[in-house]
Amino acid sequence: MEAVTTRTSFGSRVRSRRATKSSSVHRKPSRLLQHARAVSHIRALLKRERFDVVHMNGSPAYRLVMLATLFSPFKHPSFVCTKRNTIRVKRDFVTKLKARRAIHHVIAVSKPAANLLEGSVYADCGMSAIANGVDIDFYAPFDDALAARRRDALFGAVHAGKVVVGAITGFDWYKGTMDMVAAVAALPEELRSRVAWLSSVPSRTTSNASSSNR
Repeated sequence: MEAVTTRTSFGSRVRSRRATKSSSVHRKPSRLLQHARAVSHIRALLKRERFDVVHMNGSPAYRLVMLATLFSPFKHPSFVCTKRNTIRVKRDFVTKLKARRAIHHVIAVSKPAANLLEGSVYADCGMSAIANGVDIDFYAPFDDALAARRRDALFGAVHAGKVVVGAITGFDWYKGTMDMVAAVAALPEELRSRVAWLSSVPSRTTSNASSSNR
């Protein structure tokens, strides 16, 4: 937009109004509008690609899928989700609606997780228990020399010999990461100083957690 250079009071008002209008153009869309766009995008994607199976992760994904497939004329794929924790399954209306409208099959990563699903609102969705596993050949431990070099690169000589606590899960309450942070923070100073915290999540919470564990 061309700048207003007049010095009259009227020109000042015009400039102010134009500046206000210009700033509003760059305002972020509302959350409702973002949600509507996401639903429209997913609906178009499902219609175009005709997937056989779609795996969902988290409540927002369930809601988006429910809305995207509501009254849709195209064939719906089978929707699968994974239960990765032992948090009790809710029985409220929204959860029941998700189980009926947005989930065809549930995967449990452990026997305790499977036990929680039995008798829950997901009981009629069909369930498979597939235990978490680790490829111990691919993820073989470093040899001592390489491990020492990696530790030195991450922590330097100041933290050499400390117990390293690593987190890749984020800091949402249900992840349990903050339980570990609180446990380390509750240690006596002599023990707490022997612990170093490492996280792949760059956030304000991460930096606070790191400083409290050293």
